[in-house]
Amino acid sequence: MKTELLSCPEQLKRYVPAWDRLSANALEKNAFYSSWMLLPALKNFSNEAVKVLLIWDSGQLIGLFPLCLRQPLPHIPFRCHGMWKYKHCYLCTPLIDRAKSRKCLNEFRVWLRAHSYIHAAMQIESFAANEAFADQLFKALAEDRTQYLERNSYYRGLLRCNIDSATYLYNNRNSRTIKSALQKMRKLERDGKVDFKILTKGDCFKSWIEDFLNLEQAGWKGRSGTALKSSRQSESFFREVTCNAAQRGSLLATRLYFRNVLISTMCIFSSDTAGFAFKTTFDENYGSYSPGLLLAFKTTQYLLDHSAIETVDSCSLPGDMFFKIWRDKRPIRTLLINDRYLKSVSLIFWLLTRKKSDKIRIYHKEEPAFGSA
Repeated sequence: MKTELLSCPEQLKRYVPAWDRLSANALEKNAFYSSWMLLPALKNFSNEAVKVLLIWDSGQLIGLFPLCLRQPLPHIPFRCHGMWKYKHCYLCTPLIDRAKSRKCLNEFRVWLRAHSYIHAAMQIESFAANEAFADQLFKALAEDRTQYLERNSYYRGLLRCNIDSATYLYNNRNSRTIKSALQKMRKLERDGKVDFKILTKGDCFKSWIEDFLNLEQAGWKGRSGTALKSSRQSESFFREVTCNAAQRGSLLATRLYFRNVLISTMCIFSSDTAGFAFKTTFDENYGSYSPGLLLAFKTTQYLLDHSAIETVDSCSLPGDMFFKIWRDKRPIRTLLINDRYLKSVSLIFWLLTRKKSDKIRIYHKEEPAFGSA
């Protein structure tokens, strides 16, 4: 086994073929840590000494962990290693080879202990708590009775594309949001011509990017300064990532037109059969029709009937339109792990549990209670 810690995107570029093989064979798919998305993120957002840990086994890349230093409590001068959650990153599950997942995870923890003389804990933020990576992680922590703290838990919408849209609508016929979407779609169709379009290879890709960015900038996100176009780094990141994804067949871009006027756009990135809803924009002049909701509804129908994608993560907070349209839910968790079982970190854990949003999950080692650093 061999580990390699890199911080320069140029150094990582030479490993892209091995990286892409790892993404294809990953225990859990994560487009946000794929080469075509993480490299643009490093170029635009990595101003906090981000490093990427590579784990090799007999010349094969079996693990990729983007790392940075985190501060779990703003008012306590305590920092720890953590998975890098860059701007516009909604899942921080590391890439681990499916066939060698346990071996890779054990090697990562060995490396973590050896390089945690000062920062003696590890924070894994925003990972799916019901997927394969979480299962392997919790088993490993339980086996050696490692102390950990569960924080910031919530659920977000998840679409499983295992039935057709007609069956899906029938099974969810009592959903108020779906009823509202159907009513508004019928109203929109009565008032004028409605077209739902998918971006294909023959379409002008650059024109779609400009339409997407301009539509978002013209709305409330533009006024609040949170639109992609409001930040040079965010705009550059989006342009490069969508270009990379389109070239690899990892972009699903949908549009909704009313009387030949673009009223909503949406993009979904994918890693193999796992999709991630990135952003939706809409024209506020047509707000009475809820164009964002209608496009999400039409895109859901397309995903169920025509797409090879098997699951789509909404990548959004509870209560949004996807949470209401998609009946399945994905639990998202953040763990703070005291892998070297230091008394000082245990005290931090106790302080963190004073917050109502935190939920303690602690395993205690046999005597002696605390290991030395």
